[in-house]
Amino acid sequence: MRELCIRWEENISNDTLSRLLDNSPDGVLFPNLERLYWKVDAPYTPLSFFRLFLSPRLKRVNLHTRSTMFGLPWQLVPLAEVISCLPASLEHLSLMCGPWKGDLLKDVISSLVLRCGPLLRSFSSSTPLSEAALHHLMQLPNLRSWAVLGELP
Repeated sequence: MRELCIRWEENISNDTLSRLLDNSPDGVLFPNLERLYWKVDAPYTPLSFFRLFLSPRLKRVNLHTRSTMFGLPWQLVPLAEVISCLPASLEHLSLMCGPWKGDLLKDVISSLVLRCGPLLRSFSSSTPLSEAALHHLMQLPNLRSWAVLGELP
């Protein structure tokens, strides 16, 4: 499988994902996965299993959250952990997560951006970035598309 889309409506249980993990000796469900579209809804999305979808061939990640899913800052921690484990070798990255008050997601997304190299072609985010991350994006030679929701950099 090269493309996977998980939507809010699809309630994949922890038990189902645990069984899939048990049958995947290397810890990745789809080793040829190139494109992952995951619409996150906290009560129904088992973020702890996100690593199952981190194929070494992953080129595109679209991670979107519902704007009302997190009420308190500590509830952002699992989402921040997911973002921090994304590979820096992505070509297309869309993180429509928030914006929420506080710097947790800003710091995590900015850190990911700073790790991204010249392969990155498109980037979109609804979370503001650090100044260093903004400058890094401006320096990427192959970046062709950059979408920002909310406040302009």
